[in-house]
Amino acid sequence: MKKSVLLILFAPLYVVTYSQDPGKNLKAENVIGIYSDIGICQPLGHNRHGGIVSSNGKEAFSLGLKYLKPISQKLKLETGICYSKHTIVNHLVLEPDLNDNLTESLRTISIPVLLKRYYPKNYFISLGTMIDFTLSRAGGWAITDPQSGLGLILGAWKEILIDKFSIDIEPNLAIHSLTPSHNLKNRQRLFFLGLNIGLDLKID
Repeated sequence: MKKSVLLILFAPLYVVTYSQDPGKNLKAENVIGIYSDIGICQPLGHNRHGGIVSSNGKEAFSLGLKYLKPISQKLKLETGICYSKHTIVNHLVLEPDLNDNLTESLRTISIPVLLKRYYPKNYFISLGTMIDFTLSRAGGWAITDPQSGLGLILGAWKEILIDKFSIDIEPNLAIHSLTPSHNLKNRQRLFFLGLNIGLDLKID
């Protein structure tokens, strides 16, 4: 299972390394942009903290910068950096005195590495990995497992072209910490489902 996950995660890097130069008919346009992700998150897996009977994700938000480079006539490589905040509500029961919901904010910095495969009329599918770093949670609840490690991102929809600008509209899903930086049994993974909206600028 772990070997299969690693194969999926590193496929974009393999393709980038061995891809040929863009074809003659492709105008090699490098692109920079900003984007935002809004959606919902959910911890998957067992919570090891005593007294926690359930963990339910709520809203999630991301803001990032990206860079895209053509690597063939139909493929682009996308990378960048992204800040994310995930809100999680943990139900704590310590009988007979305590029965409460604890709201937790889990923040990460991520570096995505994606391949975008384009189709007619600027539809695309994106697939890749992300390197996550969990930020310090000093001064608040720290119940959900840190999400530092490698994750998986999958998205698809359409790019709208407006002169040198383009707007990406992309429903997507992500699973954080598929291959965690720390080997913990029954580790929680954070699942995200949302909508990515980006504004891009062609720089050459």
